[in-house]
Amino acid sequence: LRAYTRAEDGEDRVRILAIGAHPDDVELGCGATLARHVIDGDAVFILAIATGRDVAQAEAASEAARTLGATLYGRWDYPDQKLDTVPRLELTQRIERAILDVEADVVFTHFPYDRNLDHRIVADAVLTACRPCRPVKAGRGITGVLFFEVPSSTEWGLSPFMPSLYVSVAGQPIERKMSALACYWGEMRDFPHPRSVQVLQARALLRGAEAGLSVAEAFVPHRIVR
Repeated sequence: LRAYTRAEDGEDRVRILAIGAHPDDVELGCGATLARHVIDGDAVFILAIATGRDVAQAEAASEAARTLGATLYGRWDYPDQKLDTVPRLELTQRIERAILDVEADVVFTHFPYDRNLDHRIVADAVLTACRPCRPVKAGRGITGVLFFEVPSSTEWGLSPFMPSLYVSVAGQPIERKMSALACYWGEMRDFPHPRSVQVLQARALLRGAEAGLSVAEAFVPHRIVR
């Protein structure tokens, strides 16, 4: 995990902020990796930008975060599938404040070429908020910005998701991810939908096999500072 983090002055605890457009996006994209960070003693925060499709999905966000061992930093009330109606400057500045508030070392977010427009808008705002012109801490900026994949969106985009960073998530991490996703029962689908349990498990096996691991989550790094 330290491939995309940087310890300062003996500080081992890393602060992670995972930003998704909707409740369940983060759990789908990097839930097991976040759980591994928690197990390793890091501080993990989750931010959902839009409200979700319904009240049940929105309320599940807190339970899912607790299942991973993470803190739900926020579930904002922007409208689902209507982020194109939100002023981009407003969204970017709120995300920037969130990054500063949690003193994030590493930020996870959407792949900028997802099929879902909300995903693309959030990715664009996060990249602007993470521009390397202001340190999050004194003399220290963000050490990693990583894109995750969201099944039923990323693979349907116009640009292929080609990961080069793989995180082993065997054991507790992948188990916590699947338990967290169970909180979003209304969003899960039957096989062979990409958000079915069987396909999610198969994807973890495939990503693992790509890197010589048993199970893994995969990421496209945007920026890593060492």
